[in-house]
Amino acid sequence: MVFALLIIFAIFVCYKSQLMYFFEKQGINKKKALVPFYGKYIMCKLCTKRKWPFIIQMILTILITFSFGMTIVYLIMLFSYARYESIAKITPEQLLYASYFTEMVTAILIFLYGLIQYYIWKKLGKQHEQKRGFAITMTVLPPYGLNKINTLLWETKK
Repeated sequence: MVFALLIIFAIFVCYKSQLMYFFEKQGINKKKALVPFYGKYIMCKLCTKRKWPFIIQMILTILITFSFGMTIVYLIMLFSYARYESIAKITPEQLLYASYFTEMVTAILIFLYGLIQYYIWKKLGKQHEQKRGFAITMTVLPPYGLNKINTLLWETKK
């Protein structure tokens, strides 16, 4: 578990450093990449020239957080059912179905978030004449794709 968190943290740090370099090459203060939601907003504006992908992603982030939280609440209630069995008017099967439902809602919301992120990266790839697989690479492993873009920017703006 700790190893997985370290890998995720390393990917996050690499992404932020590549994003800072990308912002610098675009003429934007690179420290803006470190601000969590503002950096995402600027990236959406640079890639798509529109605000709606950012707004929808922020709404989906709130919904995903709420849905995941409800899943955790249902699972905690399910595992501690014996404590309040006499006062609860709900069966373990109902709790299990409710947790399944919220898990499915969370998965669908994450999929929609990924589709919008794919759209954003596809627009960035078109701006820099990247191949078709670029958007998928950026969705799965953003530091690698941004490194390719930054290398192109470095070569053209020497």
